[in-house]
Amino acid sequence: AGVPGALALGVPEQIDAMLAAAPDYLQRDFKSLLFIVENALLGALMFERVRPFTQLSAAEQDAMLSSMRHSRLPLRRGMFRALKSLVAAVYYGDERSWARIGYVGPSAQSFRQAYATQLFDFEPLRARKG
Repeated sequence: AGVPGALALGVPEQIDAMLAAAPDYLQRDFKSLLFIVENALLGALMFERVRPFTQLSAAEQDAMLSSMRHSRLPLRRGMFRALKSLVAAVYYGDERSWARIGYVGPSAQSFRQAYATQLFDFEPLRARKG
């Protein structure tokens, strides 16, 4: 309760922006994945439905995603994991979702300590004005 959903956080728009900046091969792969999930003919062959995904009710969409998640076919499970991972990464990457899982956010001090050997100080390399 009180935690924003994916639409309220603009997850679809953030994913669009990420994919627009992604390499061509990732864009093609993701478009192919969405085409397979959305397409009615492929849906009839792979997902036992005859309507496009976007024309299904919310309950039907949930059932289809659940069938992908629990499928015996590695391709279907992999497609589900790809979609879930992308949405979860974008959703939980937004600090407005952190309260839902009790995450207070990163501490700059703890980050610097944890990665002290991997951080690089760029300040000496910056061009000086004047």
